Amino acid sequence: EKLRIYTEICQRVPDDLLSRHVHASLQGDAEALWALKRALAMQLATVSLLCHAFTAGDRSPQRFVFSKKTGRFVASEFRPVYRPEGQMEPSEDVPFRLTRNIMTLLSPLLVDGVFASSMATTALAVSEKSATLKPYLTLILRDDLMSWHASKMQPQTDAEQRRNEAQLAERVSKNVKHALDRVQTAAPRLSHSGGRVHREHRVDHIAHRLIEAAAQPERLCQMN
Repeated sequence: EKLRIYTEICQRVPDDLLSRHVHASLQGDAEALWALKRALAMQLATVSLLCHAFTAGDRSPQRFVFSKKTGRFVASEFRPVYRPEGQMEPSEDVPFRLTRNIMTLLSPLLVDGVFASSMATTALAVSEKSATLKPYLTLILRDDLMSWHASKMQPQTDAEQRRNEAQLAERVSKNVKHALDRVQTAAPRLSHSGGRVHREHRVDHIAHRLIEAAAQPERLCQMN
């Protein structure tokens, strides 16, 4: 039923609304349009990877903010989604927001090229520095989880807060591993066997699989 309603809406709402707005804003300047779209594709790819890694939810249109001059993208109110026990869990079926209007604005050339390659190279860069990033990521997720946990409970004394922080340590560790594992999975890699390299898939095929999942109508219709 949701898919049927989604399909009906798609038939009534053009997929080039965002593209027409951007083209009109730049008065059809081909070079400016290419530079903007390329910069936006690179910025959006990085944020999309982080949305996937940290299971960021509630990615409504008003939180899709970018500069029409530079292509710089900002994911406003970026927050992980937690289960009641404090573990990160996706709240939506799509790994990140990549709707019809966004894909039309970027064009298939940029989605399959710049967007996918930027996501894959970002994942590779983060994976190679995961040991260095892990302590910082632990601090970030610890503070966020403590804030989330405090919002669900009554005001606490310092002693109670310290006890809760100790209990949350294991959950923070699991959340850090969860985020890094998702990034490492998306990183380009080749399979080696007996000294030979097997190219069963393109090296960035995970990034393309994530893009396909984000654009599937069966998944998009489940979003708010």
